[in-house]
Amino acid sequence: MADDIESLPFHRKYRPNTLAGYIGNQKIKETAIKALSSDKKPQVILLWGSSGCGKTTFARLLAKEYSCENRDAETGACNTCYNCQLINDYIATGDTSSLQNIQEIDITEQSGKRDLTAVLNDMTMPSYAGEWRTYILDECHMASEGLQNRLLKIAEETPENVLIIFCTTNPEKMLPTLTNRCNLKLHVTKPKVKELVSLLKHVCDSEQVPYDVEGLAFLANRGELTIRTALQNLQQAVNEQQSAKYEDVIKVFDAISSSLIISFFRALKSRDVFRYITLLYEVKSKFDLTMFVNELSSFVQRGVYTLNGITLDGVTDNDLKVYRELFGDLGVAQISMLINRISTMDSRNLEMSLMMLGYTGLDVKATEAEPSSVFETKLDSPDKEIAKESAMASKVLKEKASEERDRGIENAKNLMGEVGIEDILSGFGGVLIE
Repeated sequence: MADDIESLPFHRKYRPNTLAGYIGNQKIKETAIKALSSDKKPQVILLWGSSGCGKTTFARLLAKEYSCENRDAETGACNTCYNCQLINDYIATGDTSSLQNIQEIDITEQSGKRDLTAVLNDMTMPSYAGEWRTYILDECHMASEGLQNRLLKIAEETPENVLIIFCTTNPEKMLPTLTNRCNLKLHVTKPKVKELVSLLKHVCDSEQVPYDVEGLAFLANRGELTIRTALQNLQQAVNEQQSAKYEDVIKVFDAISSSLIISFFRALKSRDVFRYITLLYEVKSKFDLTMFVNELSSFVQRGVYTLNGITLDGVTDNDLKVYRELFGDLGVAQISMLINRISTMDSRNLEMSLMMLGYTGLDVKATEAEPSSVFETKLDSPDKEIAKESAMASKVLKEKASEERDRGIENAKNLMGEVGIEDILSGFGGVLIE
């Protein structure tokens, strides 16, 4: 068994299997442990947070707490009983085939594979020998209104020894009456850079891998602070370079420098098309465009948060100056357009999407003008067909700009969560353009 554990990949070998070992979210861990110590344990729990924040892992750890045969009120699950041993494997793999009392259902994957009606009926059946039965419903906001109403009835009068855990990225899309029935609501967030670096350091020490903090921070940030991805990145670095030092890590992942991102945005903002296209070609020749677009997205998000007084890990005074330079004089409509275009780029043809972004720029008025400066051709051009096509292209761009502006504001609202878009972007000095 020890040999099997040693051969596991990092993301499984070092995945936490106790609440105490869960990385980050100290406050909700304390809240959960306190709730589990009460005489009447919560039976309907809502876990919500962004994709990759660790909701499913936290739900599996809660299931373990309920299933443990020898749980201690202070220290939690014993980690040694038969149920704990089975669930440890389940936590690492997600395989519930050996578990009779835990079901994990991804609402987005229901296509006859699992019968949700049967699952709902199973919830109402009495438990065997007083054992807890746990149902983890992932992406539950995707459930139809009819299904949510059925869940509402069960949540109102939850059968004895039944635990229902709702996991969602969008709690606002659930029926308010359903979320109101949840006994415990926990907002799960990604770990901080410092916390994730601490985990990666522990792994490196255990595996005797040389590292430096800069290299580990790069792996954590490149994995967008997702524990699983960060551990996979570390594994790849170790496999290829036998090191997690920064100078070795960037050889594996072809790090996109901040200076390149900044130059790219400066060219975009100034509508320096020649410079922009030159930089795009440089990016294309050196990096994966999907990774580059992800870096652009992260850069914009950090800029929006930082300029509105929200402190982020790793943001220096120099970073703040750059954010102010690039975004400080942009209005709400421009920021909305930027967020929308980056978040809705066609993954099948990122190169063309990035080219179009460079030509249209962030000048809302220029984009809406006829003829567009992107296709500047007068109607008295000698080539009437080219003129006609240019006019048609200008019209399409105008319509697209209007649609993107509305859709961009909605996307920005979703990106920022509960904070209003007008409030979030007020730090840019712009006003909402109607």
